[in-house]
Amino acid sequence: MLSYCDALWLASPGNEETLRRVADEAGLRSGAPYGGGIEPRGPICFYLVDHRAGDDEMRDFLAQLRASPLPDVRFAPVIVVAEESAGALPDYRRWGFDDVIILPDDRPELTARFAAQLHREILYYETPTYLGPDRRRKARAKVREPARPSSRANEHRFVRDPLEGTHPVRPPDAPRMYVPPELAAVPDRLTRK
Repeated sequence: MLSYCDALWLASPGNEETLRRVADEAGLRSGAPYGGGIEPRGPICFYLVDHRAGDDEMRDFLAQLRASPLPDVRFAPVIVVAEESAGALPDYRRWGFDDVIILPDDRPELTARFAAQLHREILYYETPTYLGPDRRRKARAKVREPARPSSRANEHRFVRDPLEGTHPVRPPDAPRMYVPPELAAVPDRLTRK
């Protein structure tokens, strides 16, 4: 299904080829630099970010995507790509990025990391200053305790589908729509014979 997805990237000068190679090796349909009026052809686009682009530029890029009114852009997978020789990196996941890929990575691993962003329920938290995956998930995985979202955080549950786009998922514990008893007893005139 990755072959139905596109890639757009933000690269530091001279590093576009690395992001192009990552997109190709992951099996994405096409790739191009972000900007310049290039639009993805399908509903799901992976946004790749070169870690050398600079912290401010990376944060601005992520904020621009997350502010989009289009769900396919607002909730798009945004992945930081870094080279193994980069040394210590900031915790980009805490900034709101979906994943951080350290190169070199073999083709099956790249494909699996990209595929993990599709066809499954994804949970984002939104606060006045943040929209993205649960920032505490890394620490929580070490101590195996459930997430405790802030009372001020809104939850967004969705699935990314390469053919249909991003669509919301109703949480299993969400209240059902209330139907007054007097209306529940009324037969449906369209299905009644």
